[in-house]
Amino acid sequence: MRVDYQFTATEFLACLRHLRRRFLRNSGARTASRIQWGLAAACLAGFGYLASTDDPAFRPHMVGLAALALALAIGGRLSLRRRYADRMIAADGIFTQPRSLQIDEDGITIDDRLSTSRYLWDAVRDVEEGKSHVYIHVDNISALIVPKRAFASEEDCRNFVDQAKVWARLA
Repeated sequence: MRVDYQFTATEFLACLRHLRRRFLRNSGARTASRIQWGLAAACLAGFGYLASTDDPAFRPHMVGLAALALALAIGGRLSLRRRYADRMIAADGIFTQPRSLQIDEDGITIDDRLSTSRYLWDAVRDVEEGKSHVYIHVDNISALIVPKRAFASEEDCRNFVDQAKVWARLA
């Protein structure tokens, strides 16, 4: 079974975020966003305490600092992700090249104009069908990713996933 596809930089980064979230969820690790929100809450609590002092000239400065801490906690995460997505992955780089992925009883072959990779089925740990992509996991945070839009139909995608699970002895 052969599938031809090409990623955009934004789509590829979204897939990497999916892999990161899956790893963090399965490993029981805390996500960075929880830590950021915890720090923001601690800053707000500290500033709130300091603002409750008897010095009225001190209060407006503390409210401003509290607002700045909250804005940094929220805005820092959102702006970097969207603003630099196209700059992080080169438009003509290896991740955005047209490629083909072929599965057969011997393993998985990925071809693009810059490289060819071959994986044996023993390397596959899981085959996951997401909302818009199929992930063939070869490690805890590494996967071969195929967009569902590359399949002619939903049935072709389902057959691909089922066959990959059979050959990887996951079914």
